[in-house]
Formats: sequence, structure tokens, C-alpha cells
Amino acid sequence: MTYDKKFTSEALGESYELVTHKSGLRVLVCSKDMATTYAMLGIDYGSVDTPVKMPRGLPAGNKTPLGVAHFLEHKIFEEADGTACDLRFAELGAEVNAYTSYDRTVYYISCTQRFDEALAELLRLVSALYVTRGSVARERAIITQEIRMNDDSPFERCYAELLRAMYENHRVREEICGTEASIKKITPALLKAHFEAFYRPENMVLAVSGEVTTENVMAVVDACLGDVMPTGEVAAVDVDKPQESLLPYKKYTEISMQVSKPLFCIGVKDADIPAGPQGLFRRDLAMTVLSEILFSRSGAFYNDLFEAGIITPTYSYGSAIGEGYGYFAISGEADDPKLVYEKFCAYVETVKARGLSREDFERSRRILYGDYVTGFDATEDIAQSLLTYAMDGIDLFDFIPTIQGLTLEEMSTLLHDCFIPERYVLSVVTPLES
Repeated sequence: MTYDKKFTSEALGESYELVTHKSGLRVLVCSKDMATTYAMLGIDYGSVDTPVKMPRGLPAGNKTPLGVAHFLEHKIFEEADGTACDLRFAELGAEVNAYTSYDRTVYYISCTQRFDEALAELLRLVSALYVTRGSVARERAIITQEIRMNDDSPFERCYAELLRAMYENHRVREEICGTEASIKKITPALLKAHFEAFYRPENMVLAVSGEVTTENVMAVVDACLGDVMPTGEVAAVDVDKPQESLLPYKKYTEISMQVSKPLFCIGVKDADIPAGPQGLFRRDLAMTVLSEILFSRSGAFYNDLFEAGIITPTYSYGSAIGEGYGYFAISGEADDPKLVYEKFCAYVETVKARGLSREDFERSRRILYGDYVTGFDATEDIAQSLLTYAMDGIDLFDFIPTIQGLTLEEMSTLLHDCFIPERYVLSVVTPLES
């Protein structure tokens, strides 16, 4: 077999192969002597993607409703007779599941035996769509309940309102599931058109890790897709990124829900989003390192507020970046969210004035490096990383030179350029009045 490329990291003692099947499917395999084998199949189509031209069979000028990618994910699991396909995987001793994100849909399996058969079932799963008006109506009812569950989750709502305050137009402000109103517009014809437009091997990536060989995996792929050839008809998409202000859409948002203590999300909008895979990747790592420096549970911000009784241990922090969007966020519980916001503003200005600590920078960078290295101890993590990096357009081993190349000066520039009060947003959930 001729590999497109074999990737090797001498520092890690790890390697994987990339092969492009004649159908256009890209396949990545990392062989590991571990009990469980994972396979993850990614479709390059997510909730923020909108076709440049509507898929065939749909009236010109129609705008894709929110939630189509997620609705498709649900419908893929239904058989022609209306039953769910889970039983076939269970009979093979395999588990199957899926998720939809902003920029992709992913189906995955895990098993300890009969992997070839399970992989064949996975490839068969995404190769056909069975929809009728009745089945779409039934699924719409299920997804409606999922939407309502998300709406009933205080932390989910607090975070969702933060994104709606940050972005006026970008679809990242919308729920991946869509809304009750938007999914009413989803029809069998629309689902079929989007399935035909995006569920093509040349628009997919398969990542496998476990006690398998590339030859074994490609034999299954060839048996399932040997007669399929690229058509060049994958729908071109625009990531829905209309003109956005450099500043947040709103500075403050508040809703009331059934909570015992107020919740808060503080966001910082990053308006300097690099172009291209390498630029996005480096920015993502830089944002992650800076988040760790500023908001770690071992750091001053969390500990000072916690010891003063201002916040509870329910606390999280992080960053996110994608085509047309990027932000930092911290969230938690507090009797006085506005006091937390004031402390946040004062803390950032103090750090900017005194400068970032090299010790904190090196500590944060080591934490990320350690998480990356330990990711090779589990086939699930390996398959997920292989898929993520490949769909992002970079090599899994690009992490090492990129994280090593980050500098304290780069962190300082990001802090001063991004963390300015005009870009801050506060989202609050308050208890309902009794």
C-alpha cells in the first residue's frame, strides 16, 4: 500500500499514516496495542455552515434554517423501516454515537472485537438517508424536547446569552440544535438535499486508533466504498460570518430562571482572528495558554474571590476560536455577579500593569504539553485528536513546535490587545422573584 504520508514524532515515539481512498475519503490510522479500538468519521458540515448555493431540489433564494446539520445527524440513525440502527452495532459488541458542532458532524464507534464489521456498519450508516414526512415529524418532536432541555438549563442559557451578546449576526450566537421555530421549516426534501450535498466521501475524514493496521482499515473502506468515485459536487459553503463589529453587540444581558444563586459568564471578544489553519491553530494555543495563566484555579483571580466568599467552587474558564469568531470566557456562581465583573476588570488591569509572570507562562505551557502527551495513552483521545487536527487542516504533531514557539511577549501582546473593557460582556442569570 502506498501512503499519502507517514507522520512520525521522534520526541513522542508515535506515528500515524494518512491514505486518501479513491472515493476521496481521507483516512488516518494510528496503530496502538490497546484493548479498545475507536473510529471517528467527520463530515465537513456543521451548524454555522450555509451553502453558497442552495442544494439541488430546493427553491432558489431559500435560507437554510437553523438546525439542519443537527437534524441530519439524528436522522442518519434511522433505518428504512423506521427503527434505530443501534441494535446492529450492539450485536457486534460496539457502541455508536454522534455529535454536531459549529463546523462539523462526527459519528464514532468503539469496540474490543469485530472492528472490521463495526467499521463497515459505520460507513454504511452515513451512506444512506431514510426520511418521510412522518419520520421527520417524529424526530422534530424529539429535537424540540432537546431544545427545551437546553433552554431549561441555567448554565446553558447563561452561556448562550453571552454569545448572543457578543455576536449580532454570526451563527455562533445560535443554538446548534436550532430553535423550535426553525426546525418546523425542516422538511424531508431539505434534509435529502443537504445530505446529497455534504455526505460525500470527499467531504469526510476517517480517523482510527487501536489494534488495527492501515491495510486492515483500507480493506474495509475499499469493500464499502470501492465503487464510489469523487463527483466534485460537494456543496461550497460560506461559514456564516457576516460583517461583525470589533466590539460586542451588547455589553450586558440578564435573564431570570429557577436558580438558588445567580450565575455569571464574563466574555472577552477577540476581534483579531487569523486567516488559514496554521494561524488559527497558533492563536488557539495562545488563547488557551493565556486563559490558564489568568484564570487557573491555582491563580490569584480564582483564589482571591473564592477565599473572600465572592464566588463558589462552581467555576470554569477557557477560550474558543473558529472562522469569524474568537473569545475568552469564565463562568460561575456568585451572590453579586456585578461585583465579580468589577473584580475581573480590576484584576486584568493589575496584571497588565505589572506584566505576565514567566513562571506562570512556563507552568501553563507545561500543563498544555502534558495534556497533549497523555492524550496518546487512550485510543479515544488519539482518534479524536487525529480527526480534529486533520479537519482543521494541520498535522497532529504540529502541536509540539507551535507550543514551543509561543513566547511570553506574544502572550503579553494578546493580553493588551484583546483584554480591553470595550470588549467585555457580562451575562447573568438571576433567581426568579418569589
